[in-house]
Formats: sequence, structure tokens, C-alpha cells
Amino acid sequence: MENMEEIEAKFLEAVKKEFAKSGGANGIDHNVYDPILKMTPDEKQEFFKQLIREKKIVQINHLNGISFTLPK
Repeated sequence: MENMEEIEAKFLEAVKKEFAKSGGANGIDHNVYDPILKMTPDEKQEFFKQLIREKKIVQINHLNGISFTLPK
């Protein structure tokens, strides 16, 4: 398994690509990040909490789910 720094770098790269396309309005959803992370739901939740605490990403709560984007 890849180390956490490599996984974080790949995830943030995907977030940056989506941010560039949408200006941060949409973020990325699980269809994009699940193949990158390959973690259990509990591990993903802790991973996201850590990135949010470090202010590397923000969570967007949509009516039909959640997504993540870069802070504006």
C-alpha cells in the first residue's frame, strides 16, 4: 500500500483539477476519490477530518451528498 503522503498528494491533485474546472463550486465526490483512496469508510472519514483540520480542503454539503474542494 502507498504511504499516506502519496495518497494525500494524489487526492489533493484530483481536488485541484476539479477546483480549476468549477472554481470550487462543485468539488469532487466519492466517484472520483474512492479509486484514489482505497480505504475503509472509517479510514476515509478520519483522512477527511485530518485534511479539514489542516485547512487543506473544505466539505460541501449538497442535498444529495457531500463533496470536497479547496478553501477559497
